[in-house]
Amino acid sequence: MSADDKNSKFHVVFVVLDLDRTLIDSSLLARFLVEYYAPEDQREQEIAAIEAHRGGSYDALTFLHAKYGQKGRVDASKLVELHGWKYLADTLLLPGASAVFHELDSRAIPYGIFTKGGKDFQALKVALLCAMVGGKAIPHLVTSSDQKAAYITKHWWDENEKAFTVPGQLTGASEIKAHRVIIVDDKLENLTPSHGAITPYHVSVNTVQTFIDSIDQIIYS
Repeated sequence: MSADDKNSKFHVVFVVLDLDRTLIDSSLLARFLVEYYAPEDQREQEIAAIEAHRGGSYDALTFLHAKYGQKGRVDASKLVELHGWKYLADTLLLPGASAVFHELDSRAIPYGIFTKGGKDFQALKVALLCAMVGGKAIPHLVTSSDQKAAYITKHWWDENEKAFTVPGQLTGASEIKAHRVIIVDDKLENLTPSHGAITPYHVSVNTVQTFIDSIDQIIYS
């Protein structure tokens, strides 16, 4: 295989998107779950219990279902039925979340959501996100790692090929090779320590919208 043939099978960059507090307001979603599961006179105490874990990867779905499971497990279609996808999108999507997929697609930049948390709860969030952005299928992978950049360096980087091997679960198809990874995340611990071929983008002060506004500079720099 020639160098040109080999390089044609590699992507210049892959974008890793966080989910909670980056694309969706997970605290507000937890309130919707409390409204679904808990009796009205117990909702405030349940919200307070969930808020005590704010900023973490707390599995509110498992907590509420274990306590009030007689109602049956809620899913994305039930929440859309109760609230309507437009209301959910207007309230749950953070700035830029509804546009970032189009912007990446229009540039043929591959991406996936790499998120930490309970698998069922994270799957519910992704299903909701897909509904809120027009029914688009968005590949995702749930991790237990607190340091995404370090995890990606350890498990994806191939020193011989000078590229990352991105797993198929995160591409929605087969694994791909990428010379660089961009991580868009709200937690600094997920962005450091960073490999030289990883570009971190912190959305604590910035948002996904500011990432979009600078997308060409970030991707092609």
